[in-house]
Amino acid sequence: MAASSEFARRQAFSGDPMKKARDWIKKEDWENVSWAFDEMSSRKSYFANKTSEDVEDFVLEVVKLVFKSPKNLALNAARTAFAEVNFRSDFVTNLLKRHESPEPSPKKPKSAKSSDIFFEAFHTESDEDYQRRLGFVVEMLTNSKSVAVDSAVFSLLFDLIKESLASFFNFGEVVSSLSTQFYSFVKFNEKDESLTMRIVNLLLKLIKSPGGKYKITSADLKMDYVIEMMRNTHSHHILRECLRLLTAAVRISPTSVTSHMMSVFTFMGNGLLRKDNELTLRIIEDTLEALFLAVCEEDGKVASSNNLADANETSAY
Repeated sequence: MAASSEFARRQAFSGDPMKKARDWIKKEDWENVSWAFDEMSSRKSYFANKTSEDVEDFVLEVVKLVFKSPKNLALNAARTAFAEVNFRSDFVTNLLKRHESPEPSPKKPKSAKSSDIFFEAFHTESDEDYQRRLGFVVEMLTNSKSVAVDSAVFSLLFDLIKESLASFFNFGEVVSSLSTQFYSFVKFNEKDESLTMRIVNLLLKLIKSPGGKYKITSADLKMDYVIEMMRNTHSHHILRECLRLLTAAVRISPTSVTSHMMSVFTFMGNGLLRKDNELTLRIIEDTLEALFLAVCEEDGKVASSNNLADANETSAY
């Protein structure tokens, strides 16, 4: 391996890989762009030694490549390199949302980027372009070691789940009131399922390991949308991840989340939950047990073997 050209080339890298990457991107020299990203990954604290503005400008430049060159192999190397970036919450929000019209920019510190920059970058993208951008950014953030959160980040991600109920599942009937949104399943697209899974996984990561100083509250958790997803999904993967999301959220709002979980059994919807196969029941059983333990922990109680038996009996029911 030491004799390989790739290894020798990595050993010979000189200069700033971010600067080199920008030059190679302009020339569409993707092999060397990948090399530069690999070099960033190999240098300890590389992004920590850069200003936030320089790093965010570069990340934005790379994200724009997603719809200009969606099959570019350099993007995989970029995701790996960007795992070391400490993403700020307002930058995250702007990377995730649509930019169809310019927004007035409130006075912000110099490190914060104007929304006009994002409007200029993304306002002409098609729906397909946006889906590509969203998929790349969600995966990039999920891989990142530190993502600062705030109420806007959570609001946007839960709204994306809400949108997926209509657009990703292509429901035939939608009732306007959320409390009575009982959808008829028509079609499920595997590509949409993958994006929905990634959004749920990102939410799970941010709830369990939030970056920054923001304290997550029950108001940030729009679990109604997650419950509707559970009722209507025909994917074991999405069902499992939604249940894991509920389990993580119970530590923030035990009473509310437990109530939501119980409502699932009141109305199971038209999805996988109605099918009493062994895998579905096992997923529910594991989640109910975790919910029970979390509530006991929240109340300062110690779960006894009898308590666990009761939880298992409830889940089996």
